[in-house]
Amino acid sequence: MLTPWFPADVIPVREGVYEVKQPDGPWFRRFDGHQWYCGATDPCLAAMRQTELPAGWPPRRWRGLTAEGKQ
Repeated sequence: MLTPWFPADVIPVREGVYEVKQPDGPWFRRFDGHQWYCGATDPCLAAMRQTELPAGWPPRRWRGLTAEGKQ
């Protein structure tokens, strides 16, 4: 299951790949606990991204898996 959408000013509690809302469709970005990284349309590819996004470029909205969805 997915969490609700969170706004950019809410920072994820955990590291991982999150779905981010983009005008052109689903997109995924990795968050390392401090920094968002460039994303991809595939969550596995997003997990491997090493290019940091510039400061002040958090996703507009993001969501992740709930504890129930991680089983």
